[in-house]
This record gives sequence, C-alpha cells and structure tokens, in this order.
Amino acid sequence: MFSFNINYVFLVLIMSHYTLRALGAYYRPLPPPDTEKLEEQGGDGGDYWDDGNSFSGTRKIFIGLTENAIGFVKFMYVQNDSVIFGDDHGSKTLSDVQEFTLSDPAEYLTSVEGAYDDKSGVITTTSNKNSRAFGFSTTSTFTLHKDGHKIVGFHGKSSYMLHQIGVHVLPIP
Repeated sequence: MFSFNINYVFLVLIMSHYTLRALGAYYRPLPPPDTEKLEEQGGDGGDYWDDGNSFSGTRKIFIGLTENAIGFVKFMYVQNDSVIFGDDHGSKTLSDVQEFTLSDPAEYLTSVEGAYDDKSGVITTTSNKNSRAFGFSTTSTFTLHKDGHKIVGFHGKSSYMLHQIGVHVLPIP
C-alpha cells in the first residue's frame, strides 16, 4: 500500500527487465503559493506605494491621526522569524499615533475595512479579535478580505494623508 503526502511532488521510478527490480521515489516540497494582490480602495489622489508581498505576516500597524484623516500608516512585518519595518506612508504627524499589535505569533490579519471621502478611516480584523476603529467614519465603505486567506503585505496611495489601501494575501495553511 502506498500513501502520498499532497504537499510534495513525487517521481516514481520503476526499473525492470521483465520483472520488478526497484521502486524508488524522489520528492521535493512544493513551492509556496503565490500571493494575491487585492486592489487598493479609497479616495482619489496620492502616489502609489507597495511594501511588497514576501512577508509571512504582519505584527504591528502604526496609524497617525490628524484632525480629520489618517495622516500616515506604517507596518511591521515578519519574515523568516525576522522583523521588517515598511516605510512611512503619508505624512508623519505630531498628533495621535495609534498602534495595533498582533500579540500572538499564530495570530494573523484577515481583513481591513475602511471608509473614505475627504476623510479616511481604517479598521482591522484579525483571526482572533476585532480592533477598535482608527480614524473617522464616512459614508463610502469597503472591505478587503478573501475567505481562507491572511494578509501578508500592504500597498496603496498616499500624499500628506492616506488615500487608498490594498493588501497582499496568502492562503491560510
């Protein structure tokens, strides 16, 4: 009886001269799945930025608030047990800087909800809990989410404030 692990590619060789002489298997792990880019959502304006999609997860989000908008965002990612900081996106403010931290290494982001017009707000949802709202509510809303996937990177548009945000997702193992 043979059983095969579906996470591996197998090549079975049979060598014979009228009879079975050898049976062998060569295998290697399958490459990791490709990330999928979910299009950025939000208002008009700003310059495009992309932190990349080669991370295994997000550990912390820094959110700078102005009087009526999100002035900047910055992300702390995890890659191969190393911490990597993304760039500041937007204009760093002297006003209130909020942090959203994923405390458990097994915790991951699953969605980002936002609202926009001339104001911008971001709400994040993780595998274990919902965050409080950051920013300000408006009438135009969006959700960045794909069932069975986790968020591993961010992209968007910003100038003196955050205009749009999008995500890179990977299947949850």
